Amino acid sequence: MKKLIVALVLLFIGNSLSAQTNYTLNNSKSTLTIEGTSTIHDWESEAEKVTGEAVLELSDNELINISSLAFKVEVKSIKSGKRIMDSKTKDALKEKSNPEIIFKLDTIENLTADSVSAKGTLNIAGKTNEVILNAAYSIGPDGSISINGSQPIKMTDYNIDPPTAMMGTMKTGDDVTVIYNVLYTKN
Repeated sequence: MKKLIVALVLLFIGNSLSAQTNYTLNNSKSTLTIEGTSTIHDWESEAEKVTGEAVLELSDNELINISSLAFKVEVKSIKSGKRIMDSKTKDALKEKSNPEIIFKLDTIENLTADSVSAKGTLNIAGKTNEVILNAAYSIGPDGSISINGSQPIKMTDYNIDPPTAMMGTMKTGDDVTVIYNVLYTKN
């Protein structure tokens, strides 16, 4: 009887302890949109292929640590619905030599019950810069984690010349905003 009680206590304690779990980004339930301006009109493009992995630690359905997190955007999957603009986007992002945009987490700056501030590196068009992403998150009943936020980016910080069209009469603005809503699910 004593062994049964000890086993039940250990089982209960074990269920409330945290463990690191591997997660994968669910592309079909995630969105990543790039918004910008030009001398003629505002524009937006969607990334159709985003992949990622994370190692997260949850305890009692609360996020207590992010050991690692990365995501990649396939440049050729960035689409605006306008063929010429898509071609100029791929050229500006140097898609042939740099087929992916990559974010890798370095450290967690702040973690609350519903938000995270993460410092990491962002590689776009072959240039890597340190960035701080501030995002909201929520944990689903199945343990999945939805992370959403936006990140302002200057194209010239990544050695990208803002694209032009119509013999230079249309110029895109240097500032873009990346809006993401990504879902990481347990492996």
